[in-house]
Amino acid sequence: LRDYAVAPLSEEFAFRACVATSLAWSGSCTVASVVFLSPMCFGAAHLHHFRELRRRGLGLVGALAAIGAQFAYTTAFGWFATFTFLRTGHLCGPVFAHSFCNVMGLPDLRGALRHRRRSVICGAYVVGIAAFIAGLWPATDPRLH
Repeated sequence: LRDYAVAPLSEEFAFRACVATSLAWSGSCTVASVVFLSPMCFGAAHLHHFRELRRRGLGLVGALAAIGAQFAYTTAFGWFATFTFLRTGHLCGPVFAHSFCNVMGLPDLRGALRHRRRSVICGAYVVGIAAFIAGLWPATDPRLH
C-alpha cells in the first residue's frame, strides 16, 4: 500500500504540485530548469535509504553505490514526472507512472545481457525506449488533458 498508493500520491503532490509549481511560479526559473533541477529534491528525498542499506549489512561502498544508482534513477524519473505534470497540468499521469515504476522496479539489465536471447531482449529495450520518446510529446499534448 505504501509503495503503490501512498508514496506515489504524497510524493507527487509534494514534489510536482508543490515544489515544481512553486519554482515555476517564482519567475526566477525557466520551465527547463524546473524540469531538470526540481527532481534533484525528489532524488535527495530518497537518500535516507542509505541508513537502511547499512543496517542490512551492506558495506559502505556498496551502500553508496546503491544510493547513487537510486538517486540517478529517481532524478531521471523526476524529470519525466515534472515534464508530464507541467505539460498536462494534471497530477494523475505522474502518480500513475510513479506507482507503475514502483511495481516494476528497475530493469534487469544484467539479466538481459546474460540471457541466451540477449539480442532480442536488448532490441526490445531499444524499441521500447524509442517508442517512449516518440510518444512522449503526443501523449502529453495539453489539448488532450
